[in-house]
Amino acid sequence: MSTISINRPWAYFGVSRKLNVWVDSKKVGVIKTKGCFDYDIPEGDHTIQVSMDWCKSKQVNIKVNKGNDLRFSVKTQAIWFSIFTCFFLPPPCQNSCHP
Repeated sequence: MSTISINRPWAYFGVSRKLNVWVDSKKVGVIKTKGCFDYDIPEGDHTIQVSMDWCKSKQVNIKVNKGNDLRFSVKTQAIWFSIFTCFFLPPPCQNSCHP
């Protein structure tokens, strides 16, 4: 079994809202602003995604190997103050969930 860790740094847009975390199209939890979400995941090919209300990020395809822990960072932003987007980014070292 491996672990996926998703870090959500502070961002003005959606600061008071939680993001839903999806693995293989199944909701597995939520992540708050300045929060971290850990999920134990089996080996194999998977997709991860986050959403807020009707808007979802692009799906990220991952391959999980036994004992291979993966870390991501997700950031919300408003483009033209009307479109919600989420980006999966490599986590910065100082803001990652686990040092």
